[in-house]
Amino acid sequence: MSPPLQLHSERNGRARELSVDDLARLVWKKIARARDFRWLFKGSLQPYRGLAEDPEPPSIPDAEEYLISRLRVSGLGRDLLNNDEPFISPIMPTDLDLLLDLIELIHAEIVAEPIMVAPPDCTDIEGFDKAAGQALFREEINPVLGLASPPLELLPIGHVVELDEGHRALYSDPVPDGTEAELRGPVEHALSLFLGRGATLEDKRAAVKQLADALEHLRPEVDEQLLSKDERDLFQIANRFAIRHNKPNQKRDYDKGVWLDWIFHVYLATVRAVLGVRDRPAGTP
Repeated sequence: MSPPLQLHSERNGRARELSVDDLARLVWKKIARARDFRWLFKGSLQPYRGLAEDPEPPSIPDAEEYLISRLRVSGLGRDLLNNDEPFISPIMPTDLDLLLDLIELIHAEIVAEPIMVAPPDCTDIEGFDKAAGQALFREEINPVLGLASPPLELLPIGHVVELDEGHRALYSDPVPDGTEAELRGPVEHALSLFLGRGATLEDKRAAVKQLADALEHLRPEVDEQLLSKDERDLFQIANRFAIRHNKPNQKRDYDKGVWLDWIFHVYLATVRAVLGVRDRPAGTP
């Protein structure tokens, strides 16, 4: 396959960047597709034909009121339910935060995949799969978010973050399927804290502490899977650098932005690795 054509601006080191206005327009097209072709708004913002004789009403009867209360802005409810291509609100093109807030809100509270009675002959809906709908929505939105400058990505935890190819697999699957809730919850919450837009150093320290606590919960597995010296070193990082216990003799003179980033990813990868080894079928190398 031949390499992609390098355009004039790229050859001269001035590659063009997608404006917020154009990003918003592309996002709206994907939202319309999720609504009209994937039926991901059925049940939440749109009525649907269920198993009863009469159509079922949506769980959010007034989209405008709902979005005003959640995003503190008017107009978007009408835009989301526009039967034609969504109208671009005058607010949206100049407000990237609002656009990303809307994407996160749709992912968290609106989309779900309809479960059809007997497709394609009968498209009556007998239920909804929220996780499947969220995955479909990410499938629609992420190619467009990848065109932003810098490139963005909507993660399964529901946060829009700067695209990080090196940690993409770890962010998308921080714990294996079937992991107990008392581990899954804290790990996913730690990821949400650390990657949240506007996360402070305190947010990141709290995220690292949660992962350290998850590793403490896994200490028997850590003892079994890692060398004892490695295990001691792993916990010493959190205990000595004012992350877990905040004692007077702990170390504080370090670049917290750099080191918290490093420690977070070490801990997250360690949790993932230990859980993967722990849950591996017996006899699997």
